[in-house]
Amino acid sequence: MLDIKAASKSHLTIPIERLHFHRWLQFACTDGIAEHPVFPLILQNLAIHLYSRKTYLAAKVCYGEKYLRNPVSQPLFEQLRTRILPQTEHRSAKNVALFYKAFAQWLSNPSICSSSFRSYDDYLLDHLLQFIVANDFHIWIEYVDLEQLRAQLVTGQKVYISACHLGSITPPASAASTENLTQLISKFSKQNKAQPSPLTPLHPNLPREIALDLSDACDSRRCLSLFASQLKEINEGARFVCCFLIDMIFQLRVVSVLL
Repeated sequence: MLDIKAASKSHLTIPIERLHFHRWLQFACTDGIAEHPVFPLILQNLAIHLYSRKTYLAAKVCYGEKYLRNPVSQPLFEQLRTRILPQTEHRSAKNVALFYKAFAQWLSNPSICSSSFRSYDDYLLDHLLQFIVANDFHIWIEYVDLEQLRAQLVTGQKVYISACHLGSITPPASAASTENLTQLISKFSKQNKAQPSPLTPLHPNLPREIALDLSDACDSRRCLSLFASQLKEINEGARFVCCFLIDMIFQLRVVSVLL
């Protein structure tokens, strides 16, 4: 709706690919996305753009039928309705399978988009359609496989722990409050259960690694002293550039006066 308003005010034609519904449709048709536990929420967002009623010039309108019949979007709608949804329905739990079956039924009946539509009882899970028409967009969390989602999160945590050589993700027991920020950082450093990274041989011509810990971040004098030579080179370079620019500006002013 916002894209349509923008197009009407700017007198510019916005391609169908930039409309919100088409982006959600493309997302729903992405390879492998139907296997993700939040796939029902992707379909919910698509349904909101297809079946919600908008107020335009004091009248209730729905653009869903135009979206469904658009020649650019039709192949994706057909792919979603005839291939993706039936396959996902076949391998899903009973209640989620019913949701996918209902969504395919909705896509097969553009009459649902009519502002005068009232035959909700003829369709599966009609209460979800009525929620959208009533502008109730609460998340349909009952169709999300939360156990699968938790399992994916745990797997991701294990990969992170393994990659970072962490001993455990269990937070350490709380200790007594520290007096200042330096002591707080030092406490975290002592409680760190991370295993050291594997040692790699260093070439003798390379500079040695500077040993720093978290507490050094609070000591600006120590940090600056470690990189004093590099900072000195940067300052000298900056001073040279400034002198060069000043000289160039002076020469340009002289030339402009002579001309």
